[in-house]
Amino acid sequence: MVAELQPLIDKVWRHCEDKGTRGRTVILKVKFADFALISRSRTLPGSVESRSELESMTFDLLRTVFPLEKAVRLLGVSISGFVDDDKPDHPRQIALEL
Repeated sequence: MVAELQPLIDKVWRHCEDKGTRGRTVILKVKFADFALISRSRTLPGSVESRSELESMTFDLLRTVFPLEKAVRLLGVSISGFVDDDKPDHPRQIALEL
């Protein structure tokens, strides 16, 4: 499944790079052989800043669906909660090191 997710992660990140956008929420969708669909998501305080961060979050979400009880038919990765850095009316939250 990790190998199958790589091209999807690449495509999502390439889209973000091409459009100059960054999102805060990574979504993993899993469709099973019986067409049941589940999704898992994680939202960061700030935007996803690199492909490796997107990959890491996606794989963390994938781990949450194991152990699998059914065969997987389809996987999907997306990003949402887009942040517009040019608009001051959308303040960014900074992370504090504890």
